[in-house]
Amino acid sequence: MSADQTIVLLADTHVPDRAKRLDPILLEAIAQDKPDQIFHAGDVSSHAAIEVLEQIAPVTAVMGNRDWMMNHKLPLVYQTTINGVSLTLTHGHISMAHYLYNYAVLLLTISKKSHHYYQKQLARRFPGSPVIIYGHTHYQVNETQESVLFINPGTTLPQSINHHKINYSVLTIRGDGVCSVSPRALTPSPKELPV
Repeated sequence: MSADQTIVLLADTHVPDRAKRLDPILLEAIAQDKPDQIFHAGDVSSHAAIEVLEQIAPVTAVMGNRDWMMNHKLPLVYQTTINGVSLTLTHGHISMAHYLYNYAVLLLTISKKSHHYYQKQLARRFPGSPVIIYGHTHYQVNETQESVLFINPGTTLPQSINHHKINYSVLTIRGDGVCSVSPRALTPSPKELPV
């Protein structure tokens, strides 16, 4: 049997476009989790954030819509198998055309798409993937829909959607392939409010 794997899941850190840096409280908490790997589901916004995280564990990141706009070069999708479990890591905005269309609809109707909408789009895009890790909505999710485990670690930005907390998740994949997800919500440092 393989060794258990602990993977910290992050998304939407937005450094430096919305936050000056990763909150030290977040970095300390991640270090205490002792991850084997860190997966970042996009909207990193700068390679500096990845470099800081790599001091804790190896980082795999994918491109979000903000990374595309900032010409940050990352893969759109990362797929791997750990302890027999197939994982898909993606940002969740589907494509830039899809993102721009949804943004236009939001501006015209003031109506956001729900996280279930994105889950259905991702399930269609990645059929047969039993675990899909995504970001984009800034909404922390850990739920199974039609036999697919969807994990959105939320955003590390303190916002009303996350009750002004720092969100991330820890995915543990046991040697026998059993997965468990632990969502995290941290109180940010007083000086680390979004810009």
